[in-house]
Amino acid sequence: MIGLFANEKHAITNEIDVKKIEQIIDKIKYINDNLCHYVIKLYYEYSDIISENNVKDINEELKHKYKNNIIDIKNDIQKIKKCNLIISPSHSDTYFILSELFKDYDNNVLVICYDMHSDTYDYNDDLWKGNVFSKLLKENVIENLIVYGIPKSKINNSLNDIPVDIKGKIKIKKNFFIRKEIKEINPQTVFISIDIDCLDTRKKKYSSLEYCPMTILSNLSRIDIKNKNDNERIKLSKEAYKIIKNKIDDLGYSNLYRVGENTLNIKKLIRNIKKVKKYCIKNNINLGIEGMYADISEVSGYDYSKKTIEMMSELIDELI
Repeated sequence: MIGLFANEKHAITNEIDVKKIEQIIDKIKYINDNLCHYVIKLYYEYSDIISENNVKDINEELKHKYKNNIIDIKNDIQKIKKCNLIISPSHSDTYFILSELFKDYDNNVLVICYDMHSDTYDYNDDLWKGNVFSKLLKENVIENLIVYGIPKSKINNSLNDIPVDIKGKIKIKKNFFIRKEIKEINPQTVFISIDIDCLDTRKKKYSSLEYCPMTILSNLSRIDIKNKNDNERIKLSKEAYKIIKNKIDDLGYSNLYRVGENTLNIKKLIRNIKKVKKYCIKNNINLGIEGMYADISEVSGYDYSKKTIEMMSELIDELI
């Protein structure tokens, strides 16, 4: 059974106003500014699927495709153990999933996380998607973490941001050698956590997630640039790089510059997951608990031309 779970606040991606974004692009396309040029390039890359008007909410697509094999558990944590796979809109939800799943569990748990971020910022801060795993490690819900999918240019910064007392429990890998990495840790249990922003979202034009180029275009289509001069237009276009999240929840901003230019594709991800599962089975390592061994996060918003649901279907079919 697949469970749709959402306990934490998350950024909401809006449908794109096609007419408005066309007007905005027309106004900024002659401005000599690199950021404007970048936004315009994204628009032309995505213009075919934006104009198709084949847009559906990803959760509705999932419910339609999996029908009797999916339930919307909302924020009912008690129902997590009734599912084989959890899908959520924010990686912060993984904190509640694993805390519930392993709350009375003494086994050595290794989380293998596929993500373009390590989510290991300071555990002293309030829970947010950026410190999910540092909190889980500090609270001894899990014992070790391997992260695969962070762009090479960001690995050193990610390592520097890890709290010193848990740094020895975390590995951030450029290349994932399954046998070697898992053998060194020697866990009793493995859980797989997937944030779909680790994928090549720009190349494949996935749109039902926060960290993807479509979010830039969605933000751009909400900007009012009427009666603005060139400098004001440039300033406003820069705001399209940031998700202005709900001001009430004070979640701040996320930098989206060159987002989605990852090299990990869905085929490679699934091959990697297969190898993890095969190794665990061969070496008597538990895959999760009671059939629940994976979650998929950052899944929300509108899907253009069914590109996200096609990717999600491949991933789900491998995990259930």
